[in-house]
Amino acid sequence: MKQVKHLLSFTLALLMVLPVFTFAAVPVYATIAQDSVIFEAMSYYGAADAPIVVEESDIDDDRADPAVISSLTLVEKPTKLTYNWGEDINLEGVMLIAKYSDDSSVTIYYDNPGLTIENSNIADKTEPDKDVAIQTVALAYEGKTVTFTVTVLNPVTELELVRGPYKTLYRTGQEFVPNGIELQATYKDGSERTLTSGYSLSGFNSGRQEIGQEIKATYSYGGASKFVTFTVDIFAPLSLSTGGAYEMNYKESVAFTPSVPARAYQTGVSYDYWISDTSVADIDAGRIYGLRRGTVNLRVTAVETIEKDDQTLVFEYAERTTIRVKLTFWQWFVKFFILFGWLGFDIYI
Repeated sequence: MKQVKHLLSFTLALLMVLPVFTFAAVPVYATIAQDSVIFEAMSYYGAADAPIVVEESDIDDDRADPAVISSLTLVEKPTKLTYNWGEDINLEGVMLIAKYSDDSSVTIYYDNPGLTIENSNIADKTEPDKDVAIQTVALAYEGKTVTFTVTVLNPVTELELVRGPYKTLYRTGQEFVPNGIELQATYKDGSERTLTSGYSLSGFNSGRQEIGQEIKATYSYGGASKFVTFTVDIFAPLSLSTGGAYEMNYKESVAFTPSVPARAYQTGVSYDYWISDTSVADIDAGRIYGLRRGTVNLRVTAVETIEKDDQTLVFEYAERTTIRVKLTFWQWFVKFFILFGWLGFDIYI
């Protein structure tokens, strides 16, 4: 009887434990719903138990919010900070520090794909009438921006001589007169400007005669320089040759031969004279005539005219010499008899 009681107790315990092991062998499947997680338990025998529903509010989520950028600092500017008009910004050398809400930081270099330039082309100058302008460039990274400035140049690319100076004929010692010079400048941005000043001149030297002396007009703008050339003519005074001292016999004549050397653009030379005593000698039709014995002073003047391109230069020269009129032997013989009254007539010699 006692053995029967023990058998009944073991059977009852087995019946109580068996469902627990059976359920433990049942796989659990999770089905994700919109607002909850449903666990379904299925036995190996295909029987489905009631689903276990876990609401989202019952799940503990210990995950932290993602860190966001809080500041962006420009540590190093680009190596290149001067540009010509229209050039693209070169960020090489840029270094930035990005700080985040979790106190972390990241170094951003110029080649970071997340770094963008908000105005990469500097075609628009802030001051178009100046050769140098300052422009602000903005860099953006994850919604934050930093700025730096660059120098923008609008260099001259071409220079044309529209008109040369009004005055191109000079005598030595004169100063250059730039009136009338007009230049046409073209710039990198395609704009043009007419210049009547703001350029420099070189090459002019009026210390010597030179036909076709080259003058250079140089214009500098936006870090570039261009030049054009034109020519002027410089004339030095020449020498007047009177032909030397003149000597002739009474009642004879010699050629009057003053001269000024010929040169470029000379259109004529005119001569004039003055004789201290025209009763001794006189000049007519290019010859000097001896009228009586004696010596007189002769002053010769010459006017030289240079003409080119409706411009005129006039040079005046003056030289002195002498004219001597003498008697021949027979003229002296006649004069001797006249002096003593041996001849019955008078002769003025």
